[in-house]
Amino acid sequence: MPTLRRLSPPLHLLRAFSTVTRFGSVSRAAEALHFTQSAVSKQVKELETWVGVPLFERTRNRLALTPAGERYEKAVRRLLT
Repeated sequence: MPTLRRLSPPLHLLRAFSTVTRFGSVSRAAEALHFTQSAVSKQVKELETWVGVPLFERTRNRLALTPAGERYEKAVRRLLT
């Protein structure tokens, strides 16, 4: 019997994403969550895989939400408040 995939991502992935968007930085989000920067980055990438679209545009020293990321951030904010 096939198993059903969960309908929504795990809460820890949503929390990591929300914290990164709030602080605008993976490093600052990691500090706030008491995780390493690489752990938070991995959670965000896992969430992007889960939803199937990039949520952030990554450049050398800059992190910005994509249009899909902006829409997703609004939905996550409503969900977590």
